[in-house]
Amino acid sequence: MNLLNKLTITNLKLNKKRTAVTIIGIILSTALITAVAGMVTSFRATMIDNVKKIDGNYHYAFIDVPKEELKYIKNNRNIESYYITEDIGYAYLKESQNEYKPYLYLMAYDSNALKDSSINLIEGRMPQNENEIVISNHIITNGEVEYKVGDKLTLDIGKRLSDGYELKQANQFVKENNEKIETTFTKTYEIVGIIERPNRTIEPHSAPGYSIITYLDDNKIEEKANIYALYTKDGLNNRYKVTAEILEISSDLLEKSEESILSNEELQELEKAKYISYGNSSLLAYQALDLSSSNLSMIYAVSIVVILIIIVTSVFCIRNSFAISITEKMKQYGMLASVGATSKQIKKNVFYEAFILSIIAIPLGILSGILAVFILLKVIEIILGEALNGIVFVFEIPWIAIVLAIVLSLITIFLSARKSAKRAAKVSPIEAIRSNEDIKIKSKKIKAPKVIKKIFGVGGEIAYKNLKRNKKKYRTTVISIVVSVSIFIAMSCFMGYAFKTSSIYYENKEYNLVAYESGYERGYEKLEQASKLEGIEKFSLQKRIVLDVPMKELKYTQKAKELYNQSEGLDMEVLAGIELISLGKEEYTRYIKELGLNYNKVKDKVILINDEMTYMPDKNGKNIYQKLDLFEYKPGDKVNAKYVNKNKGINKNIELEIAKKTDKRPMGFEQTYSSNGFWIVSDEWVETVMQGNYDKASLYIKCDNANQMEKSIKNISKDISVNNYDEIARQENAIWLVIAIFLYGFITVISLIGVTNIFNTITTNMNLRSKEFANLKSIGMTNKEFNRMIRLESIFYGTKSLLIGIPIGIALSYAIYKAFAEGTEMGFLFPTNGVIISVVAVFVLIIGIMKYSLNKINKQNIIETIRKDNI
Repeated sequence: MNLLNKLTITNLKLNKKRTAVTIIGIILSTALITAVAGMVTSFRATMIDNVKKIDGNYHYAFIDVPKEELKYIKNNRNIESYYITEDIGYAYLKESQNEYKPYLYLMAYDSNALKDSSINLIEGRMPQNENEIVISNHIITNGEVEYKVGDKLTLDIGKRLSDGYELKQANQFVKENNEKIETTFTKTYEIVGIIERPNRTIEPHSAPGYSIITYLDDNKIEEKANIYALYTKDGLNNRYKVTAEILEISSDLLEKSEESILSNEELQELEKAKYISYGNSSLLAYQALDLSSSNLSMIYAVSIVVILIIIVTSVFCIRNSFAISITEKMKQYGMLASVGATSKQIKKNVFYEAFILSIIAIPLGILSGILAVFILLKVIEIILGEALNGIVFVFEIPWIAIVLAIVLSLITIFLSARKSAKRAAKVSPIEAIRSNEDIKIKSKKIKAPKVIKKIFGVGGEIAYKNLKRNKKKYRTTVISIVVSVSIFIAMSCFMGYAFKTSSIYYENKEYNLVAYESGYERGYEKLEQASKLEGIEKFSLQKRIVLDVPMKELKYTQKAKELYNQSEGLDMEVLAGIELISLGKEEYTRYIKELGLNYNKVKDKVILINDEMTYMPDKNGKNIYQKLDLFEYKPGDKVNAKYVNKNKGINKNIELEIAKKTDKRPMGFEQTYSSNGFWIVSDEWVETVMQGNYDKASLYIKCDNANQMEKSIKNISKDISVNNYDEIARQENAIWLVIAIFLYGFITVISLIGVTNIFNTITTNMNLRSKEFANLKSIGMTNKEFNRMIRLESIFYGTKSLLIGIPIGIALSYAIYKAFAEGTEMGFLFPTNGVIISVVAVFVLIIGIMKYSLNKINKQNIIETIRKDNI
């Protein structure tokens, strides 16, 4: 080790506090970079794991592949693994209480499929041979057929046919089609397990058959099978080419099809593909790093911005540490240069100091970042709990994230040390030994305004002049405070809007629970039963009917015409769907009373809710969120419409007469909008005009205990879907709380980097000025005047930072308002709390550090301090 390097290590040891503060700055910077990279990779790993559990562990599925052609896909070098399923057929489930789901649908899965196809076992085990099956619990909860593990089922299995065409799970059951099952074989199976209802890919919501699964022996495939392929890394990178070769179509055509930008000719060409195929889009997006995915692009964009902020802030902090170190050692470098040290050697010496600090701080920073990610993931799971819906966060810090953190940290340190190294290399021996290089300023530039001396006295004038002549030493610290203050104000404003918007959305509702069922009459009966439960303060039991009206026949207002001409074209022969809603007798009676109407006069007519909130141009041509009056109808006007229900074979002309046009809304419509308004009718109208037919039913409830009410409704029917808005609000606030932890954690660490910078700058600057302070005291400045001067410096110092940081923070807050909160009913929220906290924190911090430095200086001997710098 050469002499200069030994000298560097000695200096680091002698200046332990400054060395420690610099190391802490590097640790915080590295830890933040590691944590951000680690959170991104952990989020990606979590989403991949979640997608596999929900959709299955495959990239592309190939459907109805002839068994003799399966080997070509199995043996493809770009396919890492695969699993195979076979569609066996349908059997009647005569006991089913759901008339739209009268079948069992038998599928066979090989051992890999049972493991990788998102089949979740509730009870028992998976089938191990062709005589065993697992059944979906949907049979029990929806079909109300009681099966248990150990039962044996004898099934007549065959093809589901209608007019000679074979139907699959994608074809919903329609009673009028007179479909039947053509039995191909009969077999007895033993139930060995019960599974959750499979995902929508396997069993769509409209599927007529409940899923049951048996074991598949690959050697006993009858004719065709479905193969689900997981690609290798190379295969994934070239997935369009690999998949297109299997399908025997153009890779460009396949890529366009996934982006949904095909022309009619290209669609016809796509139909010539050898097999039906589809991709596991979510898994492809996350594993192939497809940035067209909005989630991924947002995560990576935010991460890049955050890392850039970290690097910029860290460069200011660490560079300041090196600048201070160079200032302290400038005389030393001058002396070394005078005895023969070259500029190159001095420059290398500065980088050597950076290297020593790096090998200590970077490993500690990486370990701190990894620990922070682990703790954050655990905190998220604890806070969110049920809001995660079974998602378990995967803790993953791949080597690439660590390498990225090391590289970015080294770049940060290099950029920080570079300027100081250049400055040290250019040092003039005479100037360095005389120590007059740092201050070169004309007297006019440091002249203090008279008001400063008048208000603060001589101490204030000296404090002001000191700030003016030491601009470089203070600039970095001011910038650090400005960054911390502006980011804190902006982020606190963002969180304020997040929580405020959430509370406004949910608190403005007259209901806190909505129940609905996809069935028709059966669904309404269950909802009617639920409306009689104890604990309900208020409810609206709604039936909804969609009628078709030619768009050009509706009397739109001029504004609505202008708006719709841009998007839908009123001159076109298009049908507008208008939504008729009955409210239940109790809510309808309350509503017409609020409108001042008589039941007998309006029961056969409709009440038109005529407004919609939408983006429209204002007087200046700017699109803003505002209320639009939709129609020009008046009481007595009539509208001719048509009701079509293919499932029930209904095609009926209906005449609607307007009783009143209003913007007052009944229960259930507080936050709901429709492009053609809502047309309110009585239950009596639905029974007489529609003969009780409707499209869907829902129950809106206001109650004290939404969670208990949800359980009570589920006890009536497990197949009733419930939106618990109290629970949704709790979960949403929990999610915002997690975001707040991330944001405030980020702000805190950025602020800590700034604090280390401020501490380093102020304490070192005070030490460097100890001779100046000793001289002031030697000519008669009392301790009281001296302390007052330093406090005034702190005030000037903090005020300058706040005068810059607060306006920037407010500007960022307004930008957040424009992007985040505009369109809600609340206006711009001035970030008062953020500003107050920033002001208090800055002055407490600066005064505290100044006081710490003063205590050290006041203990020094004046004569020794003046003499120690003499040569």
